[in-house]
Amino acid sequence: MPSKLRKTQNLGSHVSHGHSHLSKHRKHPEGQGNAGGMYHHRINSKKHHPRYFGKASMRQYHLKRNPGFCPTINHDKLWPVVSTQTWVNELLLSLVWCDWVTAEFWGRESSQGSLSL
Repeated sequence: MPSKLRKTQNLGSHVSHGHSHLSKHRKHPEGQGNAGGMYHHRINSKKHHPRYFGKASMRQYHLKRNPGFCPTINHDKLWPVVSTQTWVNELLLSLVWCDWVTAEFWGRESSQGSLSL
């Protein structure tokens, strides 16, 4: 394509180069990134990300996550975790004694059969 047919070639002689005189073409007129979430982009922020700004709870200055680590496990996967000696000796596995599980709902199978709570 010859350079005389390109748009920039034609607009080069004009003062504003295709953008108006009043609202000039600036590099970042509304700010970069997440700028203006509390100010000029507030409506969008409140609508789509309502709890992005502000405090959520009390701060804990030196948060140690390891002591509170407690992985979840399904009740059908419990027997492979338990040793074979325990499996032979006890028909019922008491989860309360192990302090492993706290649950709101238990199915019929778990409450009648293999688990005692």
